[in-house]
Amino acid sequence: MAPPPFLKPPLLALGFLTRLAPAMIATPEEMSASCRWYPLAGALLGAVLLGCLLSLLSLTGESSVAAWVYVLVSVWLTRGLHHDGLADLADALGSGKTGDAFWKVVKDSRLGTFGCLALVLATGGQACLVEACLRQNRLAPLFFAPVFARCLPIFLAGLAPARAGTGLGAILAAATGGRLPALAWIALPGFFCLGAAPLLLSLLAACLILLFLRRLAGREGGYNGDFCGALIICGECSVLAAAFLVPPAA
Repeated sequence: MAPPPFLKPPLLALGFLTRLAPAMIATPEEMSASCRWYPLAGALLGAVLLGCLLSLLSLTGESSVAAWVYVLVSVWLTRGLHHDGLADLADALGSGKTGDAFWKVVKDSRLGTFGCLALVLATGGQACLVEACLRQNRLAPLFFAPVFARCLPIFLAGLAPARAGTGLGAILAAATGGRLPALAWIALPGFFCLGAAPLLLSLLAACLILLFLRRLAGREGGYNGDFCGALIICGECSVLAAAFLVPPAA
């Protein structure tokens, strides 16, 4: 049974970015309309991840195991979609190639050395940072990291051109009116979940990543979904690292 029209955009976002809703067939216009709901998908994902972490922590008391499971469940719930983008982009950057050769590496389904290194560093780093937040008794950043990260592709779409003929790039490029809601999702929940200083540090890191990807997209004729996947993983790491580097006031 088809969902009510007003529910279809958020369900499309949730089904595309996570396993928390079934994937649905939609037109490109409907997919573009769902982009503004990406932060909400991140919020639901963050709530589920935090719930899994707290449940395991209450059963075992092992923060290191709970942190690893947080990352494991995140990868499973997102189907590894963003990690695949990170690996593809890392392989292309590591190859040193440009133009058509760059995109040939991006589209290659085989995992290369640089992609493998990026995945190990990203997932290992996330697990370490999650455990660090647990040792500091800071749970709110673990909820907010997926929200913050899923706002960032909306801003990339406003900064860089999409590569012609790409799926997610073209969908984001056609989305309108998404940046103001995304900014609200960053500013309001971010202040309460992180505090002013960690939020500003997260934003600074995100701006540097966005500027790098904008320059890369300009050099290579646009961005695609792999850029967005890498951006999401880096955005999550930015929040967790900022929460660790700026501990709560005593």
